[in-house]
Amino acid sequence: MNKKGVSLIVLAITIIVTIILAGIVILNLKEDNSIQEADKVVFQTEVTEMSKELSLSLSAMELEDETFDRYLVNEIQVNKIRLYIKKFPTKYENVFVIEKGKLKYVGTDSLETEWIKEIENSY
Repeated sequence: MNKKGVSLIVLAITIIVTIILAGIVILNLKEDNSIQEADKVVFQTEVTEMSKELSLSLSAMELEDETFDRYLVNEIQVNKIRLYIKKFPTKYENVFVIEKGKLKYVGTDSLETEWIKEIENSY
């Protein structure tokens, strides 16, 4: 008789653990999970900082030289980009270029493309 009681307790515990694990999996499958949201915030912050640094660098160059035209600045090489953005992260080497004096995303990641559009729409 005790064996039947133990079996029911084990079955109940197994069902409860399965429900908890299913809940965790469902939460992690949601598109709006916290890890992805954190990645988005970090990416957008870095892009915004790089854009501001580029703008400040180009403004300083315009002040130094009246003939300088920021809209003629086009750079794809990292060492040239670093002339304008001193702390240009290595991870963005083939992802960003400078085109017509603005930072431009040329990467292929669909999430990053979406995040860039959100930044552009916020201005």
